[in-house]
Amino acid sequence: MGIRTGCFVLGGVFLMLGVHSISWVWFVAAAVLPYPAVVLANNVNRRTSSTQPYVPAPQVLTAEPHVDPHARPPEVIVGEPVGPDGS
Repeated sequence: MGIRTGCFVLGGVFLMLGVHSISWVWFVAAAVLPYPAVVLANNVNRRTSSTQPYVPAPQVLTAEPHVDPHARPPEVIVGEPVGPDGS
């Protein structure tokens, strides 16, 4: 994309200098360059025979839940329930 931007800039410079034939060459290059760039970028073989997909190890489930020995017991709050109107 940097080369394409440079082609647009050079096309504009030559257009302002009055060299119209060369400026159109730069503008055509800026219009045509994305196609081969995309084709070449998509043609890359990213997979090799030595790579294998990542498969995480299975987790071992236990019958007992984990209990934190430092956890505090639940706190019970004693009182009267209050309605939405405050009574």
